[in-house]
Amino acid sequence: MQINIEPRTKAQVPPALLAVTPAAIVGLSTDDMRKAAQHREIARRYARPRRKGSRPSIVSLIIGDLEKFFADKYGAAFPDDDAGRDDLIVLLHYVMQLGDQRALRARAARWCPWLSGQEYAAMIAGIERKPLRWRADSLAREIGLNRATRTRLGVTTIGATDFGKAKRTKRRTKLNNADKLARRAAAGAKPHAESAEQKAPWLALGISRRTYYRRQANGTVGTDSGTAARIYMGAPKQCHTTQTGASPEGESAARACAPVPDAGTASTVYVDRVSQTKRDTAVADRLGLHWIRTGKNPFEYLPSEALESTDTGRAAA
Repeated sequence: MQINIEPRTKAQVPPALLAVTPAAIVGLSTDDMRKAAQHREIARRYARPRRKGSRPSIVSLIIGDLEKFFADKYGAAFPDDDAGRDDLIVLLHYVMQLGDQRALRARAARWCPWLSGQEYAAMIAGIERKPLRWRADSLAREIGLNRATRTRLGVTTIGATDFGKAKRTKRRTKLNNADKLARRAAAGAKPHAESAEQKAPWLALGISRRTYYRRQANGTVGTDSGTAARIYMGAPKQCHTTQTGASPEGESAARACAPVPDAGTASTVYVDRVSQTKRDTAVADRLGLHWIRTGKNPFEYLPSEALESTDTGRAAA
C-alpha cells in the first residue's frame, strides 16, 4: 500500500468549505461550519513558509563529524579492505537513523564505489537486524580518534581515545570559569582576593564588620563620625557652671572637667570599653548560673577587690 506523504495544500481543500462567506453561513449546519473552520486553519498553516536555519539533529552532527574524520583518514574513498568495510558499517548505522534509504545508498556509493550490490544488501540487512549506537568515547575507540586529531578537525560530538569524558568535562568547566572571570573583570567586578571580606578593613579601623558596612552605606568610612566619635564629641570639653552660677562639685565636677580624648585614640578607647563590657557580661552569666545551680550568692565568697573590678560586682556590693 502506497501512502501519500505529501503535505496537503490549500488547493487540495474542498473549495466549498474554504469559500464560506457570511451570506452562506445561514445555509450550513453546525458540523459544516466547524469543518470549514478547521480546513481554513489547515490551509493557513500549510501556506505558511517554512522557517529557515533550523537546528540540525545530533545524528546529523555525528554523521558530519564521522565523514570529516574519514576524509582526513582515507581521503575521497574507503580502501577495499576490512578496515574500510568496518568504518562504512559504523557510518551506515548512524545514517540508518535518518530513516532515508536514499541517503544510505548515496553514502555507500560515495565512500565505497567498489562495493557490490550483494555486499551492500548484506550490510543493510545486518544493520536493520541489530542497529547500534555508540557513546562518544566508545565511538572514538571504534574508529580510532585521538585528542590531537579531534582538536585539529574541530570534532565535537565524538570523544577521544586518550582524553575521556571526565577530563573533557573538567577542561570545559575550567574554560567556562575563565570566560566568566574575564567577563566579570570587563564589567568592572573585583576579584575575590581583593574583596572587603578578604582584606577585612574594619580591623585596621578598630571597628566591627557591621559598623564598617553601616558607615559605608552612610558614606562615612574613614571618618570620625562613628559611635565612639559621637560619644566624645557630645561630652563637655571644659568646666562650666550650672544655671544658678555654682560650679559642680564631687564626681560630677570630675566628669565635667575630664579632658576629652583626641580623635586618634577615640576608636581604641571605644574598643576597650566594648571588650570590658563583654568580659563583665560573661562574668555575670557565670556567676548567675552558679547562683541558680547551688542556691548560694557567689558575691559573698568573692574578695572586695574582685567585686570592685567589674560593674556587676560593684552593683552587687
